[in-house]
Amino acid sequence: MEVATTTKQLVTFQLEDDLFGIDIMLTQEILKLGSLRKIPNSPYYFEGMLNLRGNVIPIVNFKKFFTFGTFDLSKDKGIIITHVEDQHFGIVIDKVQRVVALEDSNIKPTPEGFSKSLKQYIFGVVEYQDEIIAILDIQAIFQITCKDLTEGGEIGHYNLDFRRDKLNNLSVVEEKVIDQFVESLDIKPNIVTSTGVHNYFSRMKIRTQFPMNKVVQRAKESMLEDIYTPFRLDKSDQFFDNDSDYFAILALLEQLIIPNKERKGTNKIRIVNLGCGKGQELYSLLFMLKTYIFGFEKWDVTLIGVDENYNQLNFAKEGLYTSSNLTRINKKDLLNYFDEENGNYRVKKSLRDRIIFRFGTAKNVDTIKDVDMFFCRGIFSRMENNGIEQLLTTIGESLNPQGVLLLSEIEDLYFVEHSLLSPKEINGHRYYICT
Repeated sequence: MEVATTTKQLVTFQLEDDLFGIDIMLTQEILKLGSLRKIPNSPYYFEGMLNLRGNVIPIVNFKKFFTFGTFDLSKDKGIIITHVEDQHFGIVIDKVQRVVALEDSNIKPTPEGFSKSLKQYIFGVVEYQDEIIAILDIQAIFQITCKDLTEGGEIGHYNLDFRRDKLNNLSVVEEKVIDQFVESLDIKPNIVTSTGVHNYFSRMKIRTQFPMNKVVQRAKESMLEDIYTPFRLDKSDQFFDNDSDYFAILALLEQLIIPNKERKGTNKIRIVNLGCGKGQELYSLLFMLKTYIFGFEKWDVTLIGVDENYNQLNFAKEGLYTSSNLTRINKKDLLNYFDEENGNYRVKKSLRDRIIFRFGTAKNVDTIKDVDMFFCRGIFSRMENNGIEQLLTTIGESLNPQGVLLLSEIEDLYFVEHSLLSPKEINGHRYYICT
């Protein structure tokens, strides 16, 4: 007696160098990625809303959703419109490949090697023409994204809005778990980090709805796996070593700074990276601006990197990096932003010329007039309490009205005297705006 087999068809597509497939019965059509309506305070992986013949459809960026290792600078992309439970949502992908027919019996369990964030959304894998195709559970993904988009607030975790009654609701036991974790790290608590670390874990508890011991355990696992966490205060040698910071910067530019500039009829944007090190943060920001800011060439963008280490400043000016520094940048972007030199990669001169590197210490930074954004990740965490207020005064005097200060996720200025800066939140990331 023959065993009946079920044949299905998959629409396959690329994300970086990996192949994925979804059931063709769940797909409606394939489009080229175009202009989308941005929605403030939406999940970081939410690309925007698409008006498709009168239907407004949410669009999810799968590489952000699955926390891919590379920061995506490519704009030549597609959207697959899918339908689940009589609702539609679109997924941003790199490139559609082909339709593949297969039998259910050919589907194998998901092998080791896939990240946990990805593995939970995979039915299994199938081998096809010497390639491995991971079959995605679109319904499970839809349920998670729909929940994030509709619930908001504490559960959706994108609109905490600095409600201290929510953030400061930790029990004595939870506080002890956090303190024990901090004691194991090379972090010297000050007025900024003592508040910031506890509020970080409080937000994580609200976001994940996990008990605090599990939240802390996940932070430990991330550090052991060498995945970026806010607790790694040492400078990374990688470009784009924390996606959430760069997505927050992009959101602030698109939703706040650029609209303000357009209303005022000016095209000047000035951004300062305090503690620029060897330049990876600032060059990463420049690549992102060049890719995502519409009509970038018409904007008079000045990027200023400040550091107290002359050797690192000279290194940053040269813009020459090894391949080990570039693992989070794909091959296509390497060609767009770097010139190869004897196996190493130098940032193109036309891009290097857009950045000014200057010497300065956190305690003695000169006032820099007409600044729209200070990007200062981890700077305040390494300062003594008496120097923090002085630096904030300089930043406040440097920022334009409605200019912003962006810190790391474990830095919080709540208990610091700073009359010029008011706390806000965008896409779940704190920033401070000059009033």
